[in-house]
Formats: sequence, structure tokens, C-alpha cells
Amino acid sequence: MKSIAVTFFCLTFLLPNISMGQAGSLDPSFGSGIIKLDYKTFSTGLATRDDYANAVIVTPDDKILVAGFSFQDGMYHQFALTRYNLNGTQDNTFGNSGLVATSFLSNREGYGHTMALQADGKIIVGGYSQVNGGSGGIFQLVRYSPNGVIDNTFGNKGKDSTSITGYDKMNSLVIQPDGKILAAGYGSSSCELVRYQTNGALDNNFGTNGILKTNFGGNVGQLKGMVLQTDGKIIVVGYSSDTKHSLMTLMRLKTDGTIDNTFGTNGVAGTFIDSTRNEANSVVLQSDGKIVVSGFTQKTGFLSYLLVARYLSNGTLDPTFGTGGYTKVKVGYRDQHATKVALQADGKILVATNSIMDTVSSNYLYGTALVRFNSDGTIDKSFGTNGIARVKIYAGKDYVNEYVKSMALQKDSKILLAVTTLDNLNYADNPYLVRFLPGQVIVTGMENTAEDASASVYPNPSSDVVTVTFNNLLNEYPGYTVTNLLGEEVLKSDKDSENQGALTNALNINVTSLPNGIYLLHLSENSNAAPVKFMVSH
Repeated sequence: MKSIAVTFFCLTFLLPNISMGQAGSLDPSFGSGIIKLDYKTFSTGLATRDDYANAVIVTPDDKILVAGFSFQDGMYHQFALTRYNLNGTQDNTFGNSGLVATSFLSNREGYGHTMALQADGKIIVGGYSQVNGGSGGIFQLVRYSPNGVIDNTFGNKGKDSTSITGYDKMNSLVIQPDGKILAAGYGSSSCELVRYQTNGALDNNFGTNGILKTNFGGNVGQLKGMVLQTDGKIIVVGYSSDTKHSLMTLMRLKTDGTIDNTFGTNGVAGTFIDSTRNEANSVVLQSDGKIVVSGFTQKTGFLSYLLVARYLSNGTLDPTFGTGGYTKVKVGYRDQHATKVALQADGKILVATNSIMDTVSSNYLYGTALVRFNSDGTIDKSFGTNGIARVKIYAGKDYVNEYVKSMALQKDSKILLAVTTLDNLNYADNPYLVRFLPGQVIVTGMENTAEDASASVYPNPSSDVVTVTFNNLLNEYPGYTVTNLLGEEVLKSDKDSENQGALTNALNINVTSLPNGIYLLHLSENSNAAPVKFMVSH
């Protein structure tokens, strides 16, 4: 195949001279930086209550999706899915004037807790449903088209439920590159992981008939977060516990759901830092394969610390990160429970957390906070106030708590938090989006090359599919390899021999399985061919 020289320009916001406002300040172009979401009621004239924002995603076309649940009809909770524009206005072209509310059987409550976006733009919301007034639950999935209509080709008329123990709660969703769906959570006595085929049927090639029940090597616990490695292996995080203590726990599984014994000790890595509770709530992968986990650690009493830890790919703590592999931070008065972790394009680490900020009228009130770390685990003091951005949506009120549920990064590196406020006086819970400015985001290794490019790549960064467009038609579909900046191969596709002689000027590459970072796309076996640099940012 003819050697292809490919170059492209960095996006403007990646250039080191561009300032994006004071790092950690609220974004004034997004309302006041805080937007109350509209979970409007369609079926009755009653005002909504118990409205939760539990998951947020920014789509490739720059729309903001928020999933959760709402007390919609005056009787039952329903899954809620809404879409907003980047300027903070609700997108009325989505669903029913911007919102989709999904009910289940007439006597079942539905609680949406997690969300994932397929490569084709379809949206999967996961959580659980339970009999009204009951304490049990079953895994529940709903799939929507990109415009917010339930996809009847999925499961049973767009909905899918799985009962494992009868007390099943879903916490995390991941879409594999082949389109299969992984759901993680917990049951009455075990951690649970389920894999579904693309049509919603259980995948019998995973676990036992599509279901894996595990107990983290002997201890009861919960799965809170999940991420895929580029080789398809699955990392789940959460905690395992006995009657007195909990242990921050990671486990790695092979693609068929069996435990990968090359990770940690017999597939499990546990970290015990303080004497009472040590729990992981979220996980991301760096492009070098290192694993970043956020959670909290607590001694006796009520004082807990935000915790961020980094592990090597074999499951041991990374001694080059923080102090012995982790960093503890006191954000507020007490009770710092980190809920989500994300990686910026420059390698800095963002951790969103709930924290008791003040004690108005002697009540302990949770507020919203965001902490930024350098890539070595030290606090980035250029962000917020000494590395911490704090927000109180209902400042001064002694009956409202705030809980950060999810985090997403826009292409311009602005930071979105999904927050739910709990009003204990008026018995009304409300969903919010909070957007922070990132300051300068300097990405190394993305320098411009020659102007006379014979191809271009877009979008860049990408969260799902990278498209390489050639200036000249090719008479064959090229093979390619993708490497990280360490030179390690992370994706590969052989030349498409079936299409030899067919003219093409574009190549689409699915990058949903790749962690955030910078990658090189090699389009020719000819070593003289220039690689394409691109960035993945989920």
C-alpha cells in the first residue's frame, strides 16, 4: 500500500497560551455556574419531588445528558433522562420537550443511577426497580434512541430487567467496543456483574449464564465503579468488609468473567489505610495503563478524608504517586466522601466529593467540592483555593444537603458536576448541574506538523470514533495500529482484503475502549509513514 503522510493541527484550546478563566471558578456563561434542571411533570398537575441527577455525559455533538429519577406521577418514581445545551438551556428537541420519564410495571418504582453512550449515539440508562414500598430490587436497563425515544429493539420494548438475589442495585455501566453492555452493582450478599448482548439478552459467554457473583475473595462488599482495559479485561472497584472494617478493593476479570490471577493477590488488590472504613467509589485508566481510584478513608468516629490512589497495572500501589501510592485530603469540616474521578487531557486528576462544609444552626450540612491533583498525586494549588473548589448551592440554609453524583468533562475541558440537593424541611430533592472553569490545560506531545497535510482527523479530541479523512481516494482500506506514547500497541486492524479496489477517502476507528490520553495512529506498514496523533477524552 502506498505510504500515507498524515498531519493535523491541534485544536485551539489545547495550545499552551490559551487561558480559560480562573481555574476552579464557576463558569459565568452557564447561568451563574449553577443550573437547576427541569424535571417537568407530564401526567399530573403535581409538582415533581424526589428529583435526582445521578449521571452526566457530554455527547460527541456537545449535548449534555443527565440521568436520574423523578417522582413523576404522584405515585411512583420513574427513570428520568434530560438533555441540555452547552449554554445551560434545556434542549426541547429531545424526548418530550427536553425530558424522558420512563415508568415500569404499575406497582414498581424505578431509580436511574448510571448511564452509558453507545458508539451509534443510543443511550443506556441503568439502575434498579423495586415493588412500591418494598426494600428489594432488580437490575433495570432502558435504551433510548439519540433523540430520546425508547428503543423497542432492546430487551422487552426497550426495557430489560435482571433479578439476581432479589435485592440488586446497579451502580455502574460500561459499553464494550463490540457493543456488549457490562453492568456492575451489588446484591443482598455479594457483588454482582452482568453482561448483556447488544439486544439486551444475557450473554451466556460471561460468568454463569451472563451473571457473575463474587465476594472479593471472601468478604461481603459492593461494586461502585468499573473500567475496561484496552485488552478487554475488566477492572471493578468498591469495598469489601467484615463486621468492623471495610477495605478499598480492586478486582480484575478476564473477558469471560473469570478472575485474572495475575492481578494483585489472586485477582484482588485491597488497600487498608485507616482503622475503620476504606472505600473506592470511582476508577479511571491512564493511557500508560495505571489505575487511578477515588474514594475515602475513615478512622473511628466521623472524620473521613477524601482519598485518591494510583495502582500499577499489576495491582500494586504506585510508589511514585502521593505518599506510598495515595493522597488523603481534608476538604471541609468532616466527612469527605469522594464520588467521582476524571482525568484531564494534561494528565491532571479531578476528584469530585461531598463534604460537610459548615454547621449552620448546629446542623452538619454537606456541600459540593472539586479537588485537582497533579499527575504525581500532589494537590494542584493553582486550582480553586489551594487546590479545592467549594460550592454551596443553598448557602446559609440549615436544612439542605448537597451530594455530588457524577462528573463529565467537555471538549473544552470545562468540568460538569451532577448534584442532587436534599431539602429536609420541604421534603423536596432537586437536580442541578454545576460547571467549573479549568484554567489553562496544557497538553504536551500535540505539536503542530507541516501544513501540507494529505489527511485530517476529527473530532480531536474524541470520546468514541476518530475519523481519518484522506485528501485523495485510496483503492484499498488500510490496516492500522494504534500505540500510546510509550509505544505500546493498544488497537490493531488488518488491511481489509474484501474491499480491495473499492475507493475510499475515510477511515473510522472506534476508540471507546481507550483511556483518556494521547495516541499515535499508524496507517501503513511502511515505517516512513507519518503517524496520526489524536487525543481521547471521555
